Amino acid sequence: MLIALSGRKRHGKDTVADRICKIYNYKKYSLASPFKQLMCHHFSFTPDEINGINTDRESILTFSGVFVADKFKKILISMGYSAYVYTIDWSPIENKNDWSIRTLMQTIGTDIGCNQVDKLIWMHPMVDAFLGTENLIVSDARQIVEINLLRKLGAKVIHINNPWIQNTDTHITEAGLPILDDDVVIENSFNPLNSDIQYINDCLLGLHSKIDEVINGFIDKNT
Repeated sequence: MLIALSGRKRHGKDTVADRICKIYNYKKYSLASPFKQLMCHHFSFTPDEINGINTDRESILTFSGVFVADKFKKILISMGYSAYVYTIDWSPIENKNDWSIRTLMQTIGTDIGCNQVDKLIWMHPMVDAFLGTENLIVSDARQIVEINLLRKLGAKVIHINNPWIQNTDTHITEAGLPILDDDVVIENSFNPLNSDIQYINDCLLGLHSKIDEVINGFIDKNT
């Protein structure tokens, strides 16, 4: 079975995915994984830095726009999209100097990769992964074109929502996706401002219970 998770940043997608993988024997797949590997290689980021582990991905980097554009071109060439290097208008990137890890990923991943090169650029490796495994959970569907293809592949769609998280990121990948009739919404009630250990544990147990109910419902429908 294929499951797709949708939700804005910090709403709990990875927490939900990790629970499903641990308890229900799913393989976790992130659409951003191949791209993150390329970012680590070309920008010399560590995996922890690119994944925001003990790192603030919003912090401003001392990268010039010209340096960033050069790296982006090399990423496209390494992926087999060499011709696009000569058709993209690089001036907005070359003139931008206030980069962060997050804006780097959004710009090359979406603004260039999806919008100017191939709208399914990050979906090709996901399809290959799905065809090679029985149970796959995609933990980071963020765009309409992505969720539409996942639906065509038969994915069960789960939206994760945390009402305590106020998102200020205006990038298209953080706009949220439409909820259709057959979709499921899991409410994550954890308030990150509350550091009480008992409260955190209770919220996690409550979230686990909601996840289990949803997955068992999927299983019952398939049997």
